[in-house]
Amino acid sequence: MKHIKLLSTVVLAGLSLTAFADDSQATVQQQAQLNSLSAQISQLQAQQKPGATVGSVLGNNVMFDTDDPFGMMSDTNFNLQILQARQSSGFNKPVVLGAYLEADPQVWWGSLNVPGATPGSSVYNNGSSLYLTTAKLYTLGNINNWVSTFFSLQPATTRFSTTFDQAFITFGDLSKNPLFLTIGRSYLPFGTFAGNGPWSNSITTNAFRTSMTNQINLGFYQNGLTLNFALANSGTNAQNISYDNNISDFVYNVYYTKSYANSFNYSVGASYLSDIRGLTNDVGGAYAAGNLTGGKNGAYDVNGSIGYKQFILNAEYVSTVNSATNANGTSNGIMSSWMTTLSYAPVLAGKITTFSIGYSGSNNMANVPYNLSGSFNTSPFTAQGQGFRNQWIAFVQRPVLFKNMYISPEIDYAQTYNNQDTWTGTVDISVYF
Repeated sequence: MKHIKLLSTVVLAGLSLTAFADDSQATVQQQAQLNSLSAQISQLQAQQKPGATVGSVLGNNVMFDTDDPFGMMSDTNFNLQILQARQSSGFNKPVVLGAYLEADPQVWWGSLNVPGATPGSSVYNNGSSLYLTTAKLYTLGNINNWVSTFFSLQPATTRFSTTFDQAFITFGDLSKNPLFLTIGRSYLPFGTFAGNGPWSNSITTNAFRTSMTNQINLGFYQNGLTLNFALANSGTNAQNISYDNNISDFVYNVYYTKSYANSFNYSVGASYLSDIRGLTNDVGGAYAAGNLTGGKNGAYDVNGSIGYKQFILNAEYVSTVNSATNANGTSNGIMSSWMTTLSYAPVLAGKITTFSIGYSGSNNMANVPYNLSGSFNTSPFTAQGQGFRNQWIAFVQRPVLFKNMYISPEIDYAQTYNNQDTWTGTVDISVYF
């Protein structure tokens, strides 16, 4: 307010001096300008709120996603959830910012011994660590009602550098048309993979969820029904050479969800992926590393959930269409994995506290290296023949200090195909803002 008053005084004084120095015709014109400027200043003064700063100007154009954090959205339907949030959570500012920080004190132990490059050495057996495991910045730019851009930044593997985790542009306005189109880098719309822990993923998720992939994704959403058709580049083999050198991979996805007034809800979904070889998941990685070979191999997914009041049960089954060939030339068989998770989320001491336990298993995946939960700094994978056969994940999650900060003790137990086992204890600390 003081700045506006000072500006008013200086401008008025300057115009007054100029007016007296000119002839009478100029004085009349400048007096009119003076009156117009005075009216504008008065209008600004009326609009100015006590104590307002530059932040109030930014507040009309920028918001933070505290009501519906980007970091808590579904990976495989991320673009759709952003479109929905533009209506339900008011993500309609020109710029919407968000961030996600995650730290994980851990300890791991068991009979699992992942051999190192030197004979007799080990890269994973027993140990403990404390790392900042996730640091992401999100930016959503709403160009207009029909066009939005999104990208997220996170630290790269190279020290003191960052990389784009996701980056895409979406065309669509669900309030006017159920169709939308996304072009860029994001998760493929294949499956839901909802049965994971705060830190550890199930066998099914790591094996088949396809992460950052350049794609064109045409979607439809109306009254709980989601349809997707996505086109993507083919994966790469052990020599980092594309299997097809074309936009040859595609995904079909259908998903339906329904909620009722009596707190009952359910969802069902199915997806098909034309070729999993060389894509960004553990099965695709096994092809890329040369552990598995063979011709084109698609995958299909069926998933569902049932919820009633504070309870929800998730289940998912994923399988390849064809058999693969092991590096020694033997048949690997059709690979498959399944998971089921039961969660209970009552209100305790005024805050929703989630208790969850989940199981996942696999078939014919001994030669699919699994990304282990512990030792984040080395990101270890199991060795040949040490793929995970079954896994249990249990955790408790509760907000602390404020609604978007969660503390989640988690225990993860897994057994390999060669009958080794590993335990991982984690206290996941996540903050979304």
